[in-house]
Amino acid sequence: MFPANPSDFIDDKVAKESFTVTDKKYHYQLSPETQQHLSKNYSQESIYKLAFHQQKKIVNSPTNLNQNQLLERLINNVPGMIYQFVLCADGSKYFSYISPGCREIFQLEPAEITRDINCIWELIHPSDRSSLDIAIMQSAQTQEKFVWEGRITLPSGYCKWIQATSQPELQANGDVIWDGLVIDISDRKYTEIEKDQFVSLIQNSSDFIAIATLEGNAIFINQAGRQMIGLGINESLEHLPISSHHTPEDWECLQKNILPIVMETGKWQGEFRFRHHQTGEAIPIDYNIFTIKDSSGKAIALATITRDITLRKQAEEERQRFVSLVENSSDFIALASLEAKTLYINEAGQKLVGIQGEEEYKQTSISDYHTPEDWEFFEKNITPIVLKDGRWQGEFWFRHFQTGEKIPIEYNVFILTDQKTGQPVAFATVTRDITERKRAEAAIKQSEQRYRELARREQLVNHLASQIRQSLDLDKVLETAIHEIRDLLQIDRCSFSWFQPNANPPIWETLKEAKHPDLPSLIGCHPIDKVGSVTELFLKQEILKIDDVSQFEEPTHRQFLESLGIKSEIVLPIKTLSRIGVIVCGHWKEPRPWTDSEVELLQAVVDQIAIAINQAELYTQSQQAAITAQNQAEQIEKTLKQLQQTQSQLVQSEKMSSLGQLVAGVAHEINNPVNFIYGNLSHASIYTEEILNLLKLYRQEYPQASPEIHQQIEDIDLDFIVTDLPQVIDSMQIGAERIREIVQSLRTFSRLDEAEMKAVNIHEGIESTLLILQHRLKPGKDRPEIKIIKHYTNLPKIVCYPGQLNQVFMNLIANAIDALEEAHQKSQQIFKHQPPTITISTAILEDESVTIQFRDNGSGMTPEVQQRLFDPFFTTKPVGLGTGLGLSISYEIIVNKHHGQISCSSELGKGTEFIIKIPISQPENT
Repeated sequence: MFPANPSDFIDDKVAKESFTVTDKKYHYQLSPETQQHLSKNYSQESIYKLAFHQQKKIVNSPTNLNQNQLLERLINNVPGMIYQFVLCADGSKYFSYISPGCREIFQLEPAEITRDINCIWELIHPSDRSSLDIAIMQSAQTQEKFVWEGRITLPSGYCKWIQATSQPELQANGDVIWDGLVIDISDRKYTEIEKDQFVSLIQNSSDFIAIATLEGNAIFINQAGRQMIGLGINESLEHLPISSHHTPEDWECLQKNILPIVMETGKWQGEFRFRHHQTGEAIPIDYNIFTIKDSSGKAIALATITRDITLRKQAEEERQRFVSLVENSSDFIALASLEAKTLYINEAGQKLVGIQGEEEYKQTSISDYHTPEDWEFFEKNITPIVLKDGRWQGEFWFRHFQTGEKIPIEYNVFILTDQKTGQPVAFATVTRDITERKRAEAAIKQSEQRYRELARREQLVNHLASQIRQSLDLDKVLETAIHEIRDLLQIDRCSFSWFQPNANPPIWETLKEAKHPDLPSLIGCHPIDKVGSVTELFLKQEILKIDDVSQFEEPTHRQFLESLGIKSEIVLPIKTLSRIGVIVCGHWKEPRPWTDSEVELLQAVVDQIAIAINQAELYTQSQQAAITAQNQAEQIEKTLKQLQQTQSQLVQSEKMSSLGQLVAGVAHEINNPVNFIYGNLSHASIYTEEILNLLKLYRQEYPQASPEIHQQIEDIDLDFIVTDLPQVIDSMQIGAERIREIVQSLRTFSRLDEAEMKAVNIHEGIESTLLILQHRLKPGKDRPEIKIIKHYTNLPKIVCYPGQLNQVFMNLIANAIDALEEAHQKSQQIFKHQPPTITISTAILEDESVTIQFRDNGSGMTPEVQQRLFDPFFTTKPVGLGTGLGLSISYEIIVNKHHGQISCSSELGKGTEFIIKIPISQPENT
């Protein structure tokens, strides 16, 4: 123990230690041990006071020692630098005294400092200079003790911490003098900094860090730990045992199984659970608990560094769910190393390619899943994209391991990267089997082709039928037929020939042909002995179909065809009233199989040609009869006129026969029952009137009816019935007439049999369309009434295909109705201020064309939908409610058939407008 007062200690030491006189010079020296004790056990302020205390003792010493020498000895042995600092009244400052301790602290000589105060001021760290100036001014103004800590940078570049302490003393002239001490506190400061950093590290750690007694009472829990278990930052840990952090079951497990291991081995680590103090919820943790030992190795406390693994547990659960999702996915999901070795394939993927089990697929590489040709393409074209962009997606093929068959797939291959480094670690793929989709696409494509063939077939047949109705020019009909057939079937030659049995020898005379420019003409006569025995087939009205001439068995006809260079041939006989002809189709380039649909088409064309020939022959016969009749006497003129009238009726009958086959249908089926109803209504009206007259007469003759009759009259409100029944009959009459109008509109609308253009009033077509759709415009149970606004301009008759144009009107108006109904279903408030409306406008333009506009105030369309609006099979309607062909066909009709334009403008929330522009007159060659 040391005295409380260092002066007592130093007095004792001075008495015991060196104190000698040599040549009247006094040597006062403290031993190194004494200096160490002073520095270790007393503050710098106490040592500073000691120096001045000893100075006074020396001055008053009876031995009359040289006080300056004694003071110098004492100061030289004081750790630190003693100084006297003066702040003059005029603001100037200087050091009046500096002890030699400045050499160790500042690496400066005392004389340098007393000569220039700035040599010390320049060493002060720039960040600490302002605090030094403030401390000096405050001490000078308050005359309170001056204490300052700061950093200095020595000339050597070393940075150290110092502390200056002194007491101010105000002088009579206004100066202030400080006598004080400067000491090096770098060790203490760095220790404090390290301690603060360690405490900050613990407090700012995201882990639960805590210390407890061996008895299980908490001593310290850091902020993250308090937050983890639901303790307040300032909540007291007193009476807070470790057991409160766990459920009773977990605490029992901890006591029995974990704490004994900790006390025996010094630590335990594993997964465990905390209990949240507020909610009681379990918190999964990575528990690291250990003992703190003293210098002797004895355990003195328990400590833990614990991590909340809730997110990790959730991630593990998510991973497990992901694994389950992958395993139960119907897609092919796989991983492969960067060396293309297979690492994983889910069960669906194994089934898709015919692999069984992990052992088998781990012996494969990516190339094994493709044919050699596909793998070569993959390496050259797909792999570079995957390596560059990180992924590739598109259609490709797998190879079935058992059958070798190619499997069409939607291939999505990508690279997995390390989350930290971003470097590739593996290839992955999520691939879908699109076999069924490809089959469906093929079926759709085949259906489209069939549809186009049927459309062209109908177009050709209708065109021929139209020509037959309009003209009896056989040459024109035959010319049109063979050219249309050649273009439609894409063959090298199509020709028409008559059989001339009366020639010697009998011949086939080719009159018309449509051929490739490089082929020689076959116009002329061909003896039947060169043609072969196939003539007998034609006379029996049998079709000859040869897909490959080289395989045809009949040698004469085979040689005839080979001499002409024909590879394939089909011949269809035509039997007219007096002659037999044939339509011959041939192909020169290569053998060409003839399909059943082509045979059906040719048969339909042949039937139309037969009709045309028959009509022409009939017309010729009638003309000849008319010429003969003109030479007869006047008395048979009436007979001649009757014959001519009969001939005209026959021609017209033949024309209407073809037309009737196309018109008869729905309109005919509706018209019969309507006529039945309409015809009976007149009788019903008469019967009703007679019954009412009888009833009136009865009431006049028998005004006093029985009570029962009188009661029945009141029950049925007889007077009302008498008044209303004629009105009911009239309403039924109006309804029947309305149905007849609709039937007529159907006939007006369905002009599809008219394959030629004609000038029509398009307003009539629009009105007939609206009449047909009238039931959808009226209000229904779940929809409001749709208002039609018409802005018609006085248009001239437009040259067009009326039936096709009516089909366009039907598509656009029906789509507008669908859009309004859909908008009403989505939000019944959309038409609160304005009813659902379709506005139809027509106008004449300066360029000899007209526009027809259809606008609705529905919900509109997105730009993406508008871009695909006219694509075939594109529809926004649910499955089963639309084919996606309506607008595509409308576009074909307007643009390609009428040389017009059709466009759409739409805005979400404001509606949609379709604009049709067609010329008033079509080009002559249309």
